[in-house]
Amino acid sequence: MSGSEQPEISVVMGVRDGEREVGATLASLFAQREVALEVVVVDDGSRDGTPELLARTAAAEPRLRVLRQEPSGLTAALAHGCAAARAPLVARHDCGDLSHPDRLARQKAALDAHPGVVFVSCWTLCTGPAGEPLYRVTGRAEPDRPLPFPLPLPGAPQIGPASHGSVLFRRASYEAAGGYRREFALGQDWDLWYRLAETGQFLMVGAPLYLRQLLPESLTFAAHDLQVRFGRLAREAARSRSAGESDAVAVQAAAALSARFARERAARRRRAPALGCYHLGAVLRDRGDARARGYLRAAARARPFDPRAWVRWAQAVLVPRPAREPEGFSSREASELLALLARAGERG
Repeated sequence: MSGSEQPEISVVMGVRDGEREVGATLASLFAQREVALEVVVVDDGSRDGTPELLARTAAAEPRLRVLRQEPSGLTAALAHGCAAARAPLVARHDCGDLSHPDRLARQKAALDAHPGVVFVSCWTLCTGPAGEPLYRVTGRAEPDRPLPFPLPLPGAPQIGPASHGSVLFRRASYEAAGGYRREFALGQDWDLWYRLAETGQFLMVGAPLYLRQLLPESLTFAAHDLQVRFGRLAREAARSRSAGESDAVAVQAAAALSARFARERAARRRRAPALGCYHLGAVLRDRGDARARGYLRAAARARPFDPRAWVRWAQAVLVPRPAREPEGFSSREASELLALLARAGERG
């Protein structure tokens, strides 16, 4: 597809200081088969080499459109990118992650086959920064079947997307739902999914077509407690709307929580590597993967007065567990996507 042709799918991605990861991600997107796409990347005030890398790539690849904004956060970047999208379908993608070459074609086919479905996801494989297999996320939805998107009840399994970056939705439904709301600095995905569900059905493509890399420095680890609170506020807002009431109270609470996150962001980012290394090490130790020792040692050194990391590191060294594959993470599926990771990294 040339830059002047009408795309079928607009892939929207926000990035800040993603120089190391964005090349491989773009390579996996430009390798998508049987779909005409554009990739809309919103540079959220990067200070590393990301702007130059994106400019060079856009000069050689007409399917890439680069937008820039002052540092405003992921939610603002996604709202900006979705507003600029030209296609009737919008796919999400996160910097550092990879999509199987058939991902978008299979998700588009699911929407084409089910007019009542407004957003789809797919199973997600999660790996460490060096491709260490961690776990597979299926979203707890019956695959390949249109489903209503009920509000989760206490103790009930959550039906919904496997990961934020794995979703494809109809742009008209996105606009009808009100799009991303900037009051949700985190948890913006579930706030949107609940509102999209009020316009139609959800479908999970039952195949691992998205690979999510968990990096130790990610705010995913340092802001997990806030992610949970934002998720609860998104659910409260949805319950208010389902009762015919305004969701303004929950949205105002989300805005206040976003302000708190902005104040704490720098401090949380400093804590992230230690927390991320601990999480990766704990998961890998449970899998009997010897690479757990390196992560747990790094976590212990970063937080020397936290006994948890030292205990886990000692357990990994002195009481190693038998090696086993992560549940649901087959060697064949892992090999296919990890080979894609290697090839994309070479090209990026």
